[in-house]
Amino acid sequence: MLLAFPVETNNGLESEIYGNFGDATGFILFNNETEEHRYIENKHLCQKPNECDPMQAFGDEQVNVVILSGVGPEPLNKLQNAGIQVVRANIGNVYENVGFLRDGRLICLTNKLSCGDKSITCMCDCE
Repeated sequence: MLLAFPVETNNGLESEIYGNFGDATGFILFNNETEEHRYIENKHLCQKPNECDPMQAFGDEQVNVVILSGVGPEPLNKLQNAGIQVVRANIGNVYENVGFLRDGRLICLTNKLSCGDKSITCMCDCE
């Protein structure tokens, strides 16, 4: 499974997760099976909220899960319609959030849940 984390600065697994998906300068890609990681540049930087095509951001990469801090409803819909699971990151860096995902401590996002609903108790079913 290939995980993508939006970042502003490439510090490998120590990279802090950037606050907004659309204008992140790049992504840390993490293979959850091999534990290999690499940085790619955002192929489609967005200047206006909800106008980006998140599928172009990854280029030819076959991302399965995006773990992020913020995303608008339109990019969220596009990611989910493409079969990509969208997960809200906890505070911390990429490495810490990989651990949170493996421990089942991250929340899957939907349009209803993407704006910070604090009553959410569902967890992700990522393997």
